[in-house]
Amino acid sequence: MPDRVLAAAQCGEQLDLVGPGQFDARKPDVVWPSDREVSAASLLAALTATKDVHPRGVRLRGARIVGEIDWEWQHLRVPLDLLDCALDAPVHLDHATVTGLSLVRCRVPGFTAEHLVSASSVRLSRSVFTGSIQLKDASVDGEVVLSGARIEASQRHQRTRFAIDAHRLRTTGSLNLEHRFRAEGAVNLSGVRIGGSLQCSGGHFLNPGNSALTVSDAEVKGNVHLTNGFEAQGRVAFNRARVEGNLSCDGGSFSNAEGDALTAERVSVGGALLMRGRFSALGRVRLSGARVGGNLECSHGGFDSAASGDAIQANGIQVEGDLLMRGRFRSSGRIQLDNARIDGSLDGDGATLANPGGPALQAANLSVGGDVRFDDEATSDHFRAQGDVCLSGARVGGSVVCVGGSFISPDGLALDLADAQIGGNLWMTGNTTVQGTLSLLRSRIQGDFSFMASTLDGELSARGMTLAGNFSWARSPHRPRRVDLRRAQVGQIDDDESSWPEWGGLLIDGFTYDRLSARAPSSPRERLSWIRRQRGFMPEPYQQLAQVYRRNGQLAEATTVAMAQQDDLRRRGDLGFAAKAWNWFIGRSLGHGYRPARAAWFLVALYLLTLGAVVLGARSDAFIQTGEIAPQPAVTSSHCGPQYPCLAPLAYSLESVVPILNLHQRDHWQPRSTTFADRALRDWLYLSTVLGYAGTTLLAAGLSGLARKT
Repeated sequence: MPDRVLAAAQCGEQLDLVGPGQFDARKPDVVWPSDREVSAASLLAALTATKDVHPRGVRLRGARIVGEIDWEWQHLRVPLDLLDCALDAPVHLDHATVTGLSLVRCRVPGFTAEHLVSASSVRLSRSVFTGSIQLKDASVDGEVVLSGARIEASQRHQRTRFAIDAHRLRTTGSLNLEHRFRAEGAVNLSGVRIGGSLQCSGGHFLNPGNSALTVSDAEVKGNVHLTNGFEAQGRVAFNRARVEGNLSCDGGSFSNAEGDALTAERVSVGGALLMRGRFSALGRVRLSGARVGGNLECSHGGFDSAASGDAIQANGIQVEGDLLMRGRFRSSGRIQLDNARIDGSLDGDGATLANPGGPALQAANLSVGGDVRFDDEATSDHFRAQGDVCLSGARVGGSVVCVGGSFISPDGLALDLADAQIGGNLWMTGNTTVQGTLSLLRSRIQGDFSFMASTLDGELSARGMTLAGNFSWARSPHRPRRVDLRRAQVGQIDDDESSWPEWGGLLIDGFTYDRLSARAPSSPRERLSWIRRQRGFMPEPYQQLAQVYRRNGQLAEATTVAMAQQDDLRRRGDLGFAAKAWNWFIGRSLGHGYRPARAAWFLVALYLLTLGAVVLGARSDAFIQTGEIAPQPAVTSSHCGPQYPCLAPLAYSLESVVPILNLHQRDHWQPRSTTFADRALRDWLYLSTVLGYAGTTLLAAGLSGLARKT
């Protein structure tokens, strides 16, 4: 047999010991006749022969290799190509130098090639290994191919040992672990340098509860494919790896229910990071600190946190493209995007996020260059979040859009945009439903806020919000329980009564706005009904509404609101009895200073009454001369002579009603006290003087504005 091996090697021909037909050397129960046995020593002699050996090297099919294959530090001058062979002993090639190596469809007890140097590709495809494969610090000028290979579990590498340990492997080509590749145990590719791609599509990496595939600190010049039936039972790690192409997990299955299913913290991906299609992760997916040069796409993927609580941890991730969670994207558990940066858009059209009682999406201080879309009119499936959606402190360059989506967190923050900065609009329209609190606390929105034809079953907390455009909220099928707009600023109010909460649920102290839209309720009666839904009395909402009316030239409406403010102060404010009485008096007499004509009309009426009394008194000789130059004895007004000023009823009445006027009528004429009628006239004149003092004082206060209180 040694001569036959050497002769075939010298001719460059394959020594086929099986002949035509199918043969599977990988079965453990194969019976090998002695004429198909080849010693490892004869192989080594041919591989290291100084005689001329064909460049194709040693090529065997259907042989049983007997003896120890201890070829450490050997220099194999020609390639070794074994097809459908069975090896009795593990292969040891530590520190060896080979021209080429191929073990295809073979059965191998183990393969150790630490610090191996190969001048061409190493092919171990479709072989069965009952021991581990060691390729630490190996260097291969070409590809390393294990496609279809199977590394079976044994006592040597269960749980704590590796099925493959290729730490710091160097290959100028690709590393292929695809096409039904199966590893029962950990596969360690940490620190590898791959000149091509890492191909694991259709591979199975089985090490439940432990590390299934580790590619941490690796460099891959091409793409990484964990797609098309890829399965990992155990943790898959790409921490701190650098991938110049795409990292694709489309359709892959990652399962590690008690911990991390996929961890790629601080990974650097030059292209896209893809977890689409039928991708599924049972366990946590960790992407914190990752850098992605293209899109991060999770559309139609499934993420189940299992026992970990977090479906996705991606705090501080940087994505130069879009983050897409569209279509039938499903997550069970919390998604964390705190301090993440997305240069494109965040798109969750049709996604379902579930973490009842906790955060479904935690994205505090998120930065998005484009839009944040939870739904739009083009999708048939609607976004749905069961749990809090937290975007507090987010900075969005475009708009935040949700058309027909649902945010369900009855006892929590259904959507939290507190301290957010939105460069465009905030649109929540088309039957969007929010159960819980919608928080816009201290948010800044450069465009419009629209909540048209949508439902808020809970509270709007928008205290301190700044909105440059329209505040649109109308045609709501359900009244909100509470609306807090304290110290908020908006451009225009476009609402209707359906958006107003019940009495006591409105907080608008310090709320400012520039105008009311043409569609909004705009009469004083309607807007006062809105203001009176606040609990207690706050003056600023009245003043703001009056200011808007005045700015629009609606002075009568502004006056109505100002008067209503003082009336409501008496009815709903914290005034004592005396203050309430005075408020009532000023309101009735002067319209709280805004109706001074009331005092003028009062004085006119008082004057006419007094004039009538004076005229009647003069006709009945009720007035007598009382001045210093009056003749003796005094005579009545009917005996007026040229030596004494006559009684002038018009002037006398005016002097009585307006005491600040001195027309010298009362200096010369006074009513007598002889009869009851005379005394009644005298008393009325005293009363008219008192009432005149009061009336003129009120008129002066009204005209000067002293009676007006804001």
